[in-house]
Amino acid sequence: MCEHRQYLELGKSGIISCSFQEGFFGVFWFNTTNYRSEEPILHFTQSSKTGVGYTSGEYDVLENGSLVIINVTFQHETSFTVAYFQSQRDAALYYDVKVVVLGR
Repeated sequence: MCEHRQYLELGKSGIISCSFQEGFFGVFWFNTTNYRSEEPILHFTQSSKTGVGYTSGEYDVLENGSLVIINVTFQHETSFTVAYFQSQRDAALYYDVKVVVLGR
């Protein structure tokens, strides 16, 4: 439920937009497609935000589960993966997003 390729502007706040069903349990965002061996940069479950990317101030998340990059840099031109959980009992659905940074 995320566009596979998204464009963000260098030096601005950017949103990796996804459309998830209202009332979902949570999303876990990874700044890699190798999510099985990495820790998520941000956890958003039942309106609670945590994760190293959130506490560092680099990332935030909207109530709809979309990832916010506070200040887009060239390091964000990479692939991100989101693990989406409709309910606590459901298996995760995974979506990959390739970010392209504009403004070179």
